[in-house]
Amino acid sequence: MASKYIAGAVALVAIISSLKPHSEEALLSDWSAPPPWPVFIALNVLAGVFRGMADALTPPPIAVLDMAMGYHKTVLVHVAQKFNIPDELANGPMTSAEIAAAVKSEASIVERLMFACAANGVFKLTKPAADGSPRFVNTALSAVLRKDHPNSQWAMVAHNAEDVLGAWAKLPEVFANPSGPIAWDLANPAYPFKKGGIWKLFEDKPEREAQFAAAMTSLDSLGANAMVADGPWAKFAGKTVHDVGGGQGHFMHRILAAHPSIKGVVVDRPPVLRGRSLPPSPPHFI
Repeated sequence: MASKYIAGAVALVAIISSLKPHSEEALLSDWSAPPPWPVFIALNVLAGVFRGMADALTPPPIAVLDMAMGYHKTVLVHVAQKFNIPDELANGPMTSAEIAAAVKSEASIVERLMFACAANGVFKLTKPAADGSPRFVNTALSAVLRKDHPNSQWAMVAHNAEDVLGAWAKLPEVFANPSGPIAWDLANPAYPFKKGGIWKLFEDKPEREAQFAAAMTSLDSLGANAMVADGPWAKFAGKTVHDVGGGQGHFMHRILAAHPSIKGVVVDRPPVLRGRSLPPSPPHFI
């Protein structure tokens, strides 16, 4: 009985959501500012309760099947990200044929991808074209794959799919042969760990290092404000704080903006620091 009520509520929310006029600008909300701490805790507790209810209503075989097929979602969002489909949709609704022309692919393949993404909340259908062809628009999920979103995860999706996923797929081989090569070496034999591993790959492929740096910077927009607000930074007044592996310095920039008496030093690889793009530095940014 409870599942029927939950399903009905979900359907009602979906119907109400579909009635709202689509606005790309509204999808560019900045999620980096944390709510007051009591509100944040309450929301997380409430979300945990709802997740627990959903888990309790899901039969174990279905839950395990969903876990086994989880990589489908990784691949779907990666294709959407890699071909910049959310950026294309920023200009308004598009049919699969229009998207295919923009990304230089084939309409029938694009249509299957779009429907698969939409089934997971990434993109959604809107009013059909004049000839009846389905048209798609961005959702809150696909919008964060736009490069211009204030909390863009474009680079993080690319990093996980292109730099990380391959090694995870080799984990069974590591279990079968614990004394053999590590997962990274199996997935990337041209860049073995003992000869620099991913850092050597980045050295040879600067576009991948730039992508990784952007991925790390994107994390800054997810929780940096909260860490600055909640961290014990005031006790370091007049002292120097070092951020080792601090990327392009975005987190340090936030700390120093909130606590100008602190001196900040960011340590990272030269290619990362050379690509630094920050607003005007606060005092004592070294």
